[in-house]
Amino acid sequence: MTSVWAKLPPVRAVMVAHPEAEWVLWLDSDAVITDMEFTLPLEKYRNHNFVINGWEDMIYEKKSWLGLNTGIFLIRNCQWSMEFIESWAELGPTNENHEKVKEIIKGSLTDKEFPGDEQSALVYLMLKEKEKWGEKVYIENGYSFSGYWVGIVDGLERIEEKYRAVEAAASGLRRRRGEAVTGWYGKMREVYLKGTRDGNGGWRRLFITHFTGCQPCSRHHDPSYGHDSCWNGMERALNFADNQVIRNYGFVHNSLGNSSFVYPLGFDSPA
Repeated sequence: MTSVWAKLPPVRAVMVAHPEAEWVLWLDSDAVITDMEFTLPLEKYRNHNFVINGWEDMIYEKKSWLGLNTGIFLIRNCQWSMEFIESWAELGPTNENHEKVKEIIKGSLTDKEFPGDEQSALVYLMLKEKEKWGEKVYIENGYSFSGYWVGIVDGLERIEEKYRAVEAAASGLRRRRGEAVTGWYGKMREVYLKGTRDGNGGWRRLFITHFTGCQPCSRHHDPSYGHDSCWNGMERALNFADNQVIRNYGFVHNSLGNSSFVYPLGFDSPA
């Protein structure tokens, strides 16, 4: 399988090769993890086998191919998932009747003029066989699972400032002698960060920032984006994530647009 469908064989192969793994997380090559401290709430999905960012009303009521995002998903390593992937793949280009299948998918959706991609196929599969698959599929929109990069990357400094203020409120001055994040500091930090993630202020870190349309590997990016805007946006997102790690060692990228230099933090900087 090629193009956007190429994700299914490696996901299945990883599941077979690693039976000890309970979950497999797929990220497209244009996706960047931008909250390095976030932990997926796996207990929340204990009764589900497939987790994907989306909106049920857009899938089941509006029948829109934009009702979910197949660039990022979490799938449980089990027999149900194997069968789910097989059913999904049967709608792809390896099907000898693929052209006919594409027309059927087009007729089932309200906003897809040229079907043939895996995302349209998944929406169609969920519409067609909701009773078979729907019970085990979790459509996640309860937290910032992933987000579209346009409109996000330009505000990353503002998000950094908010989180630093939270850290400062939780810990006071920078921890002395490199104490571990335990005890009172650790508890207070969790309280403050939980507040930021559960709030509606619009400045929470996204778990994953998705550079849809940028195609960093093939460089065949969407013509509506300039090459520089994609490249610069990805650099800013990667440095934003990197800062969350290297701050623990006393360094920071002062400019998210410059990966070449890191600078030492001041003694009183929030950890």
